[in-house]
Amino acid sequence: KISVDAAHPITVEEAIRSTVDLCSPMKRKRLFLMSNFATDPVEELALRLLSSNCGGSNGKEIGMFQTYIEDQRRSVVDILTEFPSCQSITLEGLLGCLPAIPPRYYSVCSSPLHHRQL
Repeated sequence: KISVDAAHPITVEEAIRSTVDLCSPMKRKRLFLMSNFATDPVEELALRLLSSNCGGSNGKEIGMFQTYIEDQRRSVVDILTEFPSCQSITLEGLLGCLPAIPPRYYSVCSSPLHHRQL
């Protein structure tokens, strides 16, 4: 069991399923953090290049990050698959690279109209 937010301990599976977003596209900073865990120097360099600001500074060129990550909506799962040397990442490192799932303040089930008889 682990404690994600200094609250009650939960299992690793619960932490991955309920506290972090595995589907959102990677951000530059998180991609750079992933490069620190790459054991293959070529993959590390590729991740650092992707996370840099190269290739889109003049306003006409489309950056590599935009083309490879944002346009194709690559998530952390995609990056771990395409850059296998990053799979040596620690649980702490992985949780640090993943955004938290935003709270859901409203859903259809909480609507007063849901319980209303027609």
